[in-house]
Amino acid sequence: MLRQVSLLGIVLAFSQAAEMTWHDSPDCSDEPYGTASDFPSFNSGKVPSECKAGLTWQESNASEVQYDLKWDSCNQTHLVLASYDVGTNCTQHVGSIAFPTTEVQRLFQAECVVAYAECCNDDGQLMESPEIKHVKLRNYVAAIPLCPQCAKVPQSAYDNLVSMGIRPVSCEAQRARRRLHGLPEGPPCLSSAEISSVDEVVHAQQPQQQQQRRRQQQQ
Repeated sequence: MLRQVSLLGIVLAFSQAAEMTWHDSPDCSDEPYGTASDFPSFNSGKVPSECKAGLTWQESNASEVQYDLKWDSCNQTHLVLASYDVGTNCTQHVGSIAFPTTEVQRLFQAECVVAYAECCNDDGQLMESPEIKHVKLRNYVAAIPLCPQCAKVPQSAYDNLVSMGIRPVSCEAQRARRRLHGLPEGPPCLSSAEISSVDEVVHAQQPQQQQQRRRQQQQ
């Protein structure tokens, strides 16, 4: 009987619906002032994701509001979760919350993370500049969105890519673009001293066979 009860407890624990909570405390130790319940399970890590219905948002004692949801974008600085009016197949945008990529792993480990929200002010309108939020995602066991990592390359490698018709976006340009869209700039760009050492880092990460081939060519 005890074993049956224990197994039942495990099943119930894994059957709990995922929810995302908003907190005033930086460590999410206080009672949440807002809760997004019935947080949807996504079928894959693809970004943009499929549109999911059924999210219920409630803030303090206000009435519940329904939204559709999807992972809208992900780059080297932020993973963006966007909400939409119900029944619009994620075409009528309501608001977004951006998670720094440095926080994404912690988010899906049910830890308290920093995020930037652009919805909404006291009048229900989108805010001109995002506000810092403290968010926690609980009981999420589905696919995790896949974010590209920022590639740091030496100037010679950059010039080689440009010669082949590929134009990488610089760190400074990416930060400027985010400023124009009213989003956080993200982490600071590398300093000149750090950039000068990137070439050595890139070489050190190459497979051993490639390193041996380069040494043979230099002899």
